Amino acid sequence: MNLLKKNWEIFEQKEFYNYPKRNPFMIILGMGVLVAIFFACQTILPIVMHAIDKNADTSENTTMILLGIGNFLAAVVLWLFFMRREKKYCPKVVRKMTIIQCISGVFFCLAFSGVIGVIVDTIKYCTGLIQTDASVDKLMSAGLLLQIVVSVVSAGLAEEILLRGCIQNRLMGRINNIWAVIITAALFGLIHGNVSQFITATVSGFAFGFVYAKTRSLWAAILAHMANNFAASIQADFFKSNPGEGTFWIFNAVLIVVSIVLAIPFFKADAAVIEKSEA
Repeated sequence: MNLLKKNWEIFEQKEFYNYPKRNPFMIILGMGVLVAIFFACQTILPIVMHAIDKNADTSENTTMILLGIGNFLAAVVLWLFFMRREKKYCPKVVRKMTIIQCISGVFFCLAFSGVIGVIVDTIKYCTGLIQTDASVDKLMSAGLLLQIVVSVVSAGLAEEILLRGCIQNRLMGRINNIWAVIITAALFGLIHGNVSQFITATVSGFAFGFVYAKTRSLWAAILAHMANNFAASIQADFFKSNPGEGTFWIFNAVLIVVSIVLAIPFFKADAAVIEKSEA
């Protein structure tokens, strides 16, 4: 019970950022601009390629490669022009969590999103109420190496810089952490653009946001995101993603149980301590 209370207190915190005061409309507009820049970087290469040569190769693998490059471009642009420049507004972390505790937070995310993933997949395949989006099928049908580069590395890096590094930081500087995490998680689900991923992405985004709020380490959230997408790729490539198959349950049961055990150090750890600012 004390552990639950200690972890819940992280959500009730109001961070001590030095952001200049802005009205809610400007904050929402700023979030919209960040998302627009993210998608612009993602799509610019296919647009340029098509403009140069309308008969250019538009195979699924080529599209995935361009998407991966666009993610890396988005990560660089968002970090250089937004996250790095506004670092002066962020509170100083005076005591960080250990590397072991941060890595344990990765397993917390795997356990948290793994349970919801099993529930959603069961509904999806047993009732047909949720249909897998075609874009998801295309990505999962690509080779494992391409999945790792696009879905795991580039997406994990770019999306965490956008969602946690830029947007959640801004929200945590103005409202308490619980609403900052919830809003960012919902936005994370929405940018996936399809119903089949909205629920799982929102739940996973909530876990990533909590890890970031507790560790004060963007790298912890990035690694959690990458590990989550890697587990999904492994399941799609080597195990049947159908609850009717025994391998589905074996893989997910082992992943969830092992992740829960390895998440204990993160759950028991004290949150990273930040310096209070009077500004």
